[in-house]
Amino acid sequence: MKQFALYVACLAMLLSMSSCGDDGPEMDRQRDVTMTVKALTHVVNTSTHAATLTMDEENVVLVRQRALTADFTLRATIDGRKQTFTVTGVPLSRVENQDYRYTFANASGGGVSNLHGMVDLSDQVLMVHYDVAGHHVNSAITDVFFAQTGVKFNYSDGSSTTAANSFWTLKVYHATDSANVIVNDLKIDRDTVVEYVTDKSGKRTEVRKRGSRIFTSLNGFRADVAPTAEGFTVTGVQLSSVATYGDGDHVAGGSSKQTEDYLLRDVNLNVNMEASRLDGTLVIRHVLKRDADKFPTEWDDIRAQVSGETYRQSTIQ
Repeated sequence: MKQFALYVACLAMLLSMSSCGDDGPEMDRQRDVTMTVKALTHVVNTSTHAATLTMDEENVVLVRQRALTADFTLRATIDGRKQTFTVTGVPLSRVENQDYRYTFANASGGGVSNLHGMVDLSDQVLMVHYDVAGHHVNSAITDVFFAQTGVKFNYSDGSSTTAANSFWTLKVYHATDSANVIVNDLKIDRDTVVEYVTDKSGKRTEVRKRGSRIFTSLNGFRADVAPTAEGFTVTGVQLSSVATYGDGDHVAGGSSKQTEDYLLRDVNLNVNMEASRLDGTLVIRHVLKRDADKFPTEWDDIRAQVSGETYRQSTIQ
């Protein structure tokens, strides 16, 4: 009897825990949540189209999830002067099948008009766009993410392939007007590979072939950043680069390898902050041989066309 009573008690406790787990998200969606974001802010004069790019200006949003409204405190540097704008009671629309993500549009107040954008409480993301005093402002987080980016590769032998769903990040540093280009989950189908085969006599022969290579990361550092009327450009003749790859057709055992033999060159990327788009070109130079001083003596250039769009930016690390 005691064992039965213990079983019933345990069952009741499990059911209680399950119930709490189900109710948790529902309860969370009723809370008021305040979120503060350090932003990358792009300001363009709508008459002259002159643009500036500033960083670390805090935007604050108070989201009333039950009422589906939000209050915004927005900061931007306009004509060299830091300004703060407050817009209250902005109606929100919950994004279908996306907990804690809301959009807003056509709001005004506090001198601001045409306020629109997105807030994601789970990912700590706030994207805002608005007009104020003859200027248009786009504000996002300093690590700009472009998920599901498409890339077309043009190879030196005249062939071409495409890759979908790579993940591109532009991490902007305002103090140095520079950015790191970080690419994840990128597959190149026809990379040139140098291998060496040793025959029975001990003679070592170089063999080259084309095969796939999957990059878990391909990073280029300290590209130049400059504002444009739509957002900003990321450019560089040759970036200091580090790549990590593995699991390609010619990589044995599924292991990964880090190398400096893949260089990002002729980088010319354009970010449209209003449309959250990334477009541009670059060259991935695969260094095939180096001399005794580690200077590249032979390489294969892969030209890449990049196109991506995203709904979100990352949190700052």
